[in-house]
Amino acid sequence: MKSHYPLSALSVALLSLGATSAQAITLEDYVDPNSRYEDAYINGSFRAANESANNTADANGGAAAPAARGNSFDLNLTVDYDRVNSTRERVRTVSANIGGSLSNDDAGTRDEIGANASLTYDKYFGQNPNTFWYGGALLDYDPNSAEELAADITLGLGYGRVVNATPLAKALRLVEEFQRFGLVSAYPSDDVMLRIAQIINKEREYESRLGSDDYRTGWYQDIEAEFSNAGILADEGLGALGVIKIDQVLTEESVSTRKHGWVARAGATAVIQDHEGNNGDPAFSIGFEYAKPYGYRGQLINQATYRIGDSSSFSNELSYTYEISNNIDWESKWDLDLQQPDRGEDILTNRLSSGFAYEITNLLTLNTGLSITDRDNDDDSAAALFETTLKYRLK
Repeated sequence: MKSHYPLSALSVALLSLGATSAQAITLEDYVDPNSRYEDAYINGSFRAANESANNTADANGGAAAPAARGNSFDLNLTVDYDRVNSTRERVRTVSANIGGSLSNDDAGTRDEIGANASLTYDKYFGQNPNTFWYGGALLDYDPNSAEELAADITLGLGYGRVVNATPLAKALRLVEEFQRFGLVSAYPSDDVMLRIAQIINKEREYESRLGSDDYRTGWYQDIEAEFSNAGILADEGLGALGVIKIDQVLTEESVSTRKHGWVARAGATAVIQDHEGNNGDPAFSIGFEYAKPYGYRGQLINQATYRIGDSSSFSNELSYTYEISNNIDWESKWDLDLQQPDRGEDILTNRLSSGFAYEITNLLTLNTGLSITDRDNDDDSAAALFETTLKYRLK
């Protein structure tokens, strides 16, 4: 078999060069592991594909799409859900996806549906807060396979931690608005910023204690008190304008998740059933995640997984998001997938994509961009896709 050496770590380093934060405090100063966040989206997309795209693998590196003699149009609808509950002792992650598509081209009309769900539980050791054992389960539904449902479980050890620093990103955004409207006379110290971020992080605690109808009053008052105690308010209080700005930043604006740190994992996977109806031999996997924010506007994330079993595979996803303005994000991603079957040639797939996300409201976003997919075992030219997607935020 051919040998491939994806340089994902080098890519991370190159993208990291030259990026600095204009603030005295950075998101990496936020180290509190206690957090909870939940993302749920409905995505509807329209795709125009050229002939090469219709005769090669789909944009996600999966099985080859049915051959078509010309261009095509596709309608897709997906629902994505992610929930992370993190404390110093444990991290619970739940992810789910269900999607369907309707396509029409020279080969006819097709409709597809699929779904998957995963659960990961990390339990940190008290004597070493960076070391943990973990367990995970994966379910995948594919009605077009011999067996519609596939499942596996994983158990292993890991080291490191990724911290959700979104509360500090919101605090930085809040101070930016206060400076813009002259509500503060000086920039807060790092300690004040971290205390404000801690209060922002306790939204669910305020809601549980004060009720969903009244908790914002107490929540906003405690935020104002931190600015007042620091002696940097331009007037005696924030006033109506200050309260409006707090409400806009914390409840109306959509601040993307910001995180930092790294995690390495190694574990054994038992295949309960694959889509062919087989149990399969146990597999061994190694995983790595790296996250680094730049200011509160930029976010780089790299995730890599190498799995050894009946066949071997390597996947790497490198993404960078930059907030151009309060309602426009630039999003770029590189997906690499290497399949090394026991028999046959290796298959290396690269997908590069870049585009813009325009926030119509805090719940509705319009995404548009270009992606290029290339497989090294395909004689056709690279598949070029132009996509326009509407994303609706449920949570």
